[in-house]
Amino acid sequence: MRPRFNSRAKGIKGELEFCRWLQTNFGLDFLPERNLDQVRNGGSDIIQVEPFFFEVKRVENLDLYKAWSQVVFSAIDSARKKGTYREGDLFDNTDRVIPVVAFRVNKKTTWDFLIPSQFIGIEMGYIQLHESMFIRWMRAQLRESQYQAEQDA
Repeated sequence: MRPRFNSRAKGIKGELEFCRWLQTNFGLDFLPERNLDQVRNGGSDIIQVEPFFFEVKRVENLDLYKAWSQVVFSAIDSARKKGTYREGDLFDNTDRVIPVVAFRVNKKTTWDFLIPSQFIGIEMGYIQLHESMFIRWMRAQLRESQYQAEQDA
């Protein structure tokens, strides 16, 4: 009989691994943190990486639609709690929340990502990006966010 791996411990390990991945691939001078209040208060799995709202999964098989629905509903709920959500306007709210599912299949070394399909002109749904393309896309989003912050200042 195969030993059961504690799914909570696996989730924590995956989130910590992803925090290190973010730091390494984006040259961050800090280590993003896990959201320790996510079970009680909801919110992104990883904090300090605005405007991204991450749901991190380490899995054997992933139901992409279910994972995407989870991150979108969590992002909406979080924006509502902050008072920054405008109905039907997730990506244009005050905080410009961008939901992202980051997932790594067991025994693989690279991450895959689900991002809003609105970034390619499709109103609803998600698109899947492999690690190298996600890095390029996220860098562009961070540059745009920094530009917006400078304009707002």
